[in-house]
This record gives sequence, structure tokens and C-alpha cells, in this order.
Amino acid sequence: MALEKVRINKIKNTGTPPLRDTGSVLFWVGLAFIVLLFSLPRILLGEDSYITIHDNLDSELVWKMIMTEGGKLIGDNAVTQRVMNGFPSKLYPSQLNISVWFFLFLSPFWAYAVNEILVHAVAFIGMFLLLKKFILPAKEHTWIVLGVSITFAALPFYSVYGMSITGQPLLLYAFLTLLKKGHNWKSYAIIVLYAFYSSLPLTGFFILIVLAGWFIVDYYKQRTINRPFICGIILLGLCYVVTEHNLLYTMLLDSSYVSHRVDYIPENVASHDITELVHNTADSFVFGNYHAATVHRPVLIAAIIALFIAWRRKDYRSYGNIMMLIAIALLLSLSYTIYKSFALVELKNTIGIVKTFDFSRFFWFRPLMWFVAFALSLAVIARDTNWGKALATFCVLLQLAFCLKSTTQTTNEFNENRHLLMAKYFGAPRPEQNLSVTYKEFYSKQLFAEIKEYINKPQESYRVLSIGFHPSIAQFNGFYTLDGYQNNYPLEYKSQFRKIIGREIEKNDKWKSYFDGWGSRFYILPAELDNYYDNVKTKGARIKQLDIDTPAARSMGAEYIFSSIEIENAADNGMHLEKIFEHKNSPWKIYLYSI
Repeated sequence: MALEKVRINKIKNTGTPPLRDTGSVLFWVGLAFIVLLFSLPRILLGEDSYITIHDNLDSELVWKMIMTEGGKLIGDNAVTQRVMNGFPSKLYPSQLNISVWFFLFLSPFWAYAVNEILVHAVAFIGMFLLLKKFILPAKEHTWIVLGVSITFAALPFYSVYGMSITGQPLLLYAFLTLLKKGHNWKSYAIIVLYAFYSSLPLTGFFILIVLAGWFIVDYYKQRTINRPFICGIILLGLCYVVTEHNLLYTMLLDSSYVSHRVDYIPENVASHDITELVHNTADSFVFGNYHAATVHRPVLIAAIIALFIAWRRKDYRSYGNIMMLIAIALLLSLSYTIYKSFALVELKNTIGIVKTFDFSRFFWFRPLMWFVAFALSLAVIARDTNWGKALATFCVLLQLAFCLKSTTQTTNEFNENRHLLMAKYFGAPRPEQNLSVTYKEFYSKQLFAEIKEYINKPQESYRVLSIGFHPSIAQFNGFYTLDGYQNNYPLEYKSQFRKIIGREIEKNDKWKSYFDGWGSRFYILPAELDNYYDNVKTKGARIKQLDIDTPAARSMGAEYIFSSIEIENAADNGMHLEKIFEHKNSPWKIYLYSI
């Protein structure tokens, strides 16, 4: 009896519940399922698998590759010549972020794959612990905890952002443990891990705001300071100061640096009137956003059913909890659309920080909100009846199917790789190449090696520009580019690059607004094209009249233009066609022009 009391006290005093008391078998089965789900396509397909291109292969992966070339971090004060004749390393994402470290020891593909598997595993672990310890601790709910944890972990996350979204349940679990149980080294370790494996501008800043508000409310209710909780907040903030010191210094202390972001034009808004604002809010609420994908329509249906059942049963506590989470999700959707609406144009023009920093990113909390609501809803639906358990099980399976197949918010890597696996092993037709370019095809190393060999000069001795495809492809293959994609770079360079493309974008209001009002992609934007980045050879596109300032490009060091599209008036632009490069395993046909 005494030993049993000691065991119970140990359980109470620890931050993490022992797995045998939280469904040990189900936990490990669920974790193994998630790991296998996201590792097998990479193992079976290798570089012939699909990886998201937008805000990923076109940017983040190459940034991290450049930051770790030679097996060491680039350093805070380095200037890489690979991009725009000298790009300060302090403007890259944090070198202290764990997602960068994989690139020190692994090839870019496997660095991405390992990180992807880990962040999905963290999503499962965090949601399982949060639900089992604080939301649905009863043993009869363990299967619901398992189902919701699997569906949350199966979301089509942008894994390149590390734990920014996937780690939120684990971070919440840590802070709830500190709040209710006191000092706990495991909780502090989780907080440190989150800070080093997430992004301050994407989620960390907003989490600190929410935690500060939470602390104030708790102090008002308890009339005492919860020291472990405030220690956790301070620890998170201090860790972000360490990991994001370059960003913070540039934003707050370096008055000599002027970012291109100050040139954003807030008049380029998504909602121009109240009707459009309401429509966009409703669309965001139901469908979500691709950077923080929720694919939650089955969750929404389950929540509506649960609200009806809870009201009929007069279970007002469950009704209130679910309704509160739905209301928060709606408010987050509203805040996102308001920030990008006509309502804040004047404020953005008046206060620079509101224009340059995206304050709408509170919506990155929506996956957490929706899936906690999912767990509460399933508990209501499944209570006491066999048909309820059957309906709850169906909701879990339907949501899992949505997570793995839905493409309504973003290109779903798992879904694309499922098609590629079927094509490779079962002879099924492959998706159109321009819609599902594999990692190997996208970067086409063999094709660009042939171009490098043909030019036959040290790559650092000349600069190139790209037309019709992402400049990251040239960067990945060792070329030095004047064009590229950076979410923070000097305003002066934007003005220099505009001289090259100025006459061309004046012919197309869409591209003029795109570059002048945003400009993070400093690409050549042909006025004749609706799409500037995926012009694969099967499209057979041609440019009849291109008007770029090649003398301006030459003055910046450009000697060659790589184009995936034939330019009929190339000679009028001072461009000479050197050779056409094509490879059977590459989606690109590259016209090599010298200028």
C-alpha cells in the first residue's frame, strides 16, 4: 500500500504522464504509423518523390543549403556572393534553428526528408500528450486521443518551418504543466526545443503575446504570480533572443539597413469592401490557409453535430467549450482578412512596422484550435451510444482521408507521392509533369551540369538570370544569380533590379503591381505570360516581344540568361542564343543566351 502511494505521488509530480497510464500501446502504434506514413514515400521514391515547390524548393531549401555549404554554418557576418552580388548572411533565417542543422550532415533532399518526419512525429506526440493529460484524460477517451493525434499529425504541414505549427500542442502541454504542476525540467526543455525549432516571425512573436495575456488573466484571477509559468515565458523569450538575434538586431538596432519590405504597397489588398471582407472571412474559416493548412471540413461537421447533441442533452459545458474554440477560429479568420483588407490601408501607410511585419499570423493557431475542438466534439458524439462511437470513428477516418488527399489549401505532398508510387510500382498513369515535378526533375542537376560544362568558366566569375522558371534552380546547381526570392533584402537592390525589368513590367499591370507592391521575388516577369515559373517544355510557350534592359544587367555582372522559353526577339534585347539544352529526364528545355 505504501509503495502504491509512492507510485501515485511520483505520477502526480512528474510533467509527463507515464505511457502505460495513457495508452502505451496505442501511443506507440500511432507514432509508428505517422513515422512510416511520411518516411516510406521518401525511402521508396528517393529524389523521385515530390516536394512542395512554393515557398519551399523555390526558396527555403536553397537558403539552408547555401547557409551550410562546406559542412559549416555561413557565419553571422558573412556575405554570400551566390545571390544578388552579395547577400548578407544575417538576412537568412536563423542559423541556430534545428531545421538548418540537418543540412550540415545530410544531402539537401535527405535533410528535408528527416526534418519532415520529425516534425510530423512531434505533432503526434504533442497532441497526444496535450489531449490525454489535460483535455480528455479518461481511459475511455484514449481511442479518441489517438485518432485526433494521428489526424493532426497527418496534416499537410509546411515542414520546412519546423515546430512552428506542429509543436504548438507540445508547447501548450508544457505551459499547462508549469501552470498546474509547478517547476518541471521536461517542460522547460520543451520550451527551449520549441524556440530552437520554430520561427519567431511566423509564430513565436504571436505565442509570446498570447502567453503574456494568459499570464495577466491568471494573475487577475489568482492574485498571485505563478512563478513557473512566468519563468517559462521568460525562457521562451530569451531563447528567441538567442536564436533570432540577427533578425532582432536588424529590425530594432541597425538604422543603416533599409529593407525592401518598407516599399510594400498596402493598397494591394485582398478585400476591397465589406461584402468581399465577409466572403473572404467565411472562405478562410471554412477552407483555411495553405501555410497553416487545416483541411478541417470533417472537423467542422463533427463540431456542428456535437453542438446539436450537447444542446439536446443540456451538456452546456461541452457546448460552451466547443463553441468557444469555433469562435476563436472565426476571430482568427477575421483578423487575417482584416489585416489584408481596405480597413488597414491608412494604418499601414502611417505605421511602418504594421506594413513590413505580417501581424495576421495569429491565424497560425487555427490548426491547434480546430483539432482540440475535434477531440471535444468526438467525445460528445461517442458518449454512451454505439452509434455515436461508430459516427465518431467515421469522422476520424474521414478527416484522415482529407489530410492525406485534400489539395484545397496547398499541394499535398503525400497525395502527390501516392500518385508517383502508383505510377512506379503499379503502372498507373503519372500526373502531368508540370503539376507534379519531382525533386530530381525540378533541380535537374544533370541538365545544368551540361550547361556549366558548356560555359566552361568558374561559376563565381559570371552572373546569370533566369526566365520561365525559379532562379533557385540555378542557385541549387552552383550558379551565381542576380535574381531570386528573399523575404528580406536591401531596398537599394530592388531599385537596381527594377532597371532590368522596368520596361517589361510596365506592359502588364499585374506584374508591375506584383513587383512594385511586394517584390520579394525579384524575377524577370514577361508581360506576355500568366505564369512566370513553371514553363516546362511540354507547354511549348514562346515569348514574342520581351523588353529588358540587358546593358543594366551586364553592368551588374550578368553574362548569361537561362530561359525555359524561346524568346523570338532575343536579338532586339542584345541576347545571342548559344545553345539549347534538353535532357530526357528533365522537364526543362533551357535556351542559353549570352548578353
